[in-house]
Amino acid sequence: MLGGLITTLFQVIGGIFSMIFSLVWWILMIVADWKVLNKAGEPGWKSIIPFYDSYTFYKIAWDTRVFWLWLALAVGAGIFEAMSELFFLFGVIAVLCNLAYAVINFLYCICLASSFGKGKLFGVGLWLAGPIFTMILAFGPARYQGRSSFSGNF
Repeated sequence: MLGGLITTLFQVIGGIFSMIFSLVWWILMIVADWKVLNKAGEPGWKSIIPFYDSYTFYKIAWDTRVFWLWLALAVGAGIFEAMSELFFLFGVIAVLCNLAYAVINFLYCICLASSFGKGKLFGVGLWLAGPIFTMILAFGPARYQGRSSFSGNF
């Protein structure tokens, strides 16, 4: 009985620490996104509105048309995945949508890095460890240099 009480107590304490860590991380990411947008000449408040933040980041890094393609692929992948039990080909289409989504996301990260004067390796870092590299952009000396030169080639 005492062992169960101690286990429950540790689970509650662990849950509280997890919630506090998640809240602090979430606030830190909002602040980092806010600062990155400010560096690019955009109002930071755009970072707190779902989808509009992504739209704004695509606007400063690449092209908003690519954002709409990215969003369509994400929605399409979800729809086709949900329907994959009906017909095998829907599962294949979902996988292809997810692959295209991942490629666009990778290229977006390269463009975002380039728009702040960073190299392709930094873009790979944004793709693999986005929150950490976003904080480096936000709190480091990087300055916005305009859209990536890759932006006009879509």
